[in-house]
Amino acid sequence: MFCASCGQEGHGRFCSNCGTGLDKKIPLLAPAGPVHWAEQTNYEALMEYPEVKHKLAHQVMRDKRLTEEELLRHAPKVVTTLYSYDQSFSAMLNMKTGKSDARTFAKPCGSIIVAAMCYLTWARFEVTTVRQGIDLVALSCKITSDAWAPEGELNIVISKLEEELTRIEVKTHFPGIIIDWGRSRRILSKLFVFCGDAEVE
Repeated sequence: MFCASCGQEGHGRFCSNCGTGLDKKIPLLAPAGPVHWAEQTNYEALMEYPEVKHKLAHQVMRDKRLTEEELLRHAPKVVTTLYSYDQSFSAMLNMKTGKSDARTFAKPCGSIIVAAMCYLTWARFEVTTVRQGIDLVALSCKITSDAWAPEGELNIVISKLEEELTRIEVKTHFPGIIIDWGRSRRILSKLFVFCGDAEVE
């Protein structure tokens, strides 16, 4: 057992170094002031900031494009049949495509998390899983299908390196196809643009 006051290892009821009761709990000190949203690394806490809610609410949605399902609904039946067969057969053979990349930005971690969320809102990608670590947030997202590629997965890991230095690692995954016609590249490029343009008010 260690003393909560001086940190010295002790036995019994009192610390032999400073005399503090070993079962005494030291109250946590209150923070000096509120944490600015851009410096916040906790996802749930970050999403509660009014400034962050405002940023997400005012994202400009892109022009609606035909999803893969909508495109095939208007295609001849033989094309739909062949496409569905080809995709399921490719998935059975474990065919897949994707792309990964990582960047480091001289910006606080919270601002990069918010920038990533702004991109996901703009792109209409659904966040399916959030994993919280110490100074680290991992997001799993569903990539909506379009005319170029079926539904896929986007994984993002954002980690704080220093107060003003943040690393973001990104990976796309499209099962059942061996080429996505540049969609992974476009997703990663646009996400990094959002991160590079992140502002801290």
